[in-house]
Amino acid sequence: MALIITRAVSALQPHARQLLLVQAGRVQASVLPSTTQVAHLTSTHGEPSKSRHPPWPYKKRPYNSFYQYFDNTRKRFDDNTKVIVIDGNLAVGKSWFGEKLAKEFDMKFFPDPRDSNMFLTGENFDLRSLNEQLPPRIRFTDLETFYQQKAPKEQLESIGRTLLTMYYSSFFEYVDALEHLLNTGQGVVVERGIFSHMVFQNVFRKMGFITAPALKYMNFVYDNTICELWRPHLVIYLDAPFPFLRKLVNKRNVVSDLTVLFHLFAILKADG
Repeated sequence: MALIITRAVSALQPHARQLLLVQAGRVQASVLPSTTQVAHLTSTHGEPSKSRHPPWPYKKRPYNSFYQYFDNTRKRFDDNTKVIVIDGNLAVGKSWFGEKLAKEFDMKFFPDPRDSNMFLTGENFDLRSLNEQLPPRIRFTDLETFYQQKAPKEQLESIGRTLLTMYYSSFFEYVDALEHLLNTGQGVVVERGIFSHMVFQNVFRKMGFITAPALKYMNFVYDNTICELWRPHLVIYLDAPFPFLRKLVNKRNVVSDLTVLFHLFAILKADG
């Protein structure tokens, strides 16, 4: 079969085992005397990179098609101009590991957006303070309220709206990370990336907390927005056995984390 090769990795080395043929974003491997494609990261040992071109001041002067004739943003790229996503379960240490990784390679760390921040307006007004004046079915429900199950039933059934808003927050967080990378050349480390976000919706549906139409709509939004984003260069999943996670959650003593872990344990037990 003829292969239409748009790009070939041709850095041949002795004793190498594979040649990677890249066709329209797909990587196919053949057993030929060649090498495997590798993406390098260069450690700066916690110091700012000195080789990178000065960043574009995108917050004060957004880059547009006019500036492309005078300043090509790609000249700021180096080995560490990468997108790395840190994923994993509760209390496994994603924030700690992500911050250490970003510091080691002079990258910018983007923490997981907190659900409580979704209810704050630009004037730092908390929308949840309006709940007493609103009917239960349209109240603002954060995860802590949902996990404690102490709110009216109609309010708890609106958790799907909260999950969708959380997806929007994570989406724009990832967009901010890409904007920073493209304008400055500095790589980014993103905690709990947007690409695994539907896991939460599927679990909530499996536990009966959201309806099938709600999940269908969330999948529709996901499929029609995730395609617009660059995929990360690397995804690191921090895994840990359930007893170890429970020990860490107990040590943190956060009520919402304990409740989430209980639900996860129930799912694992139901699946055998």
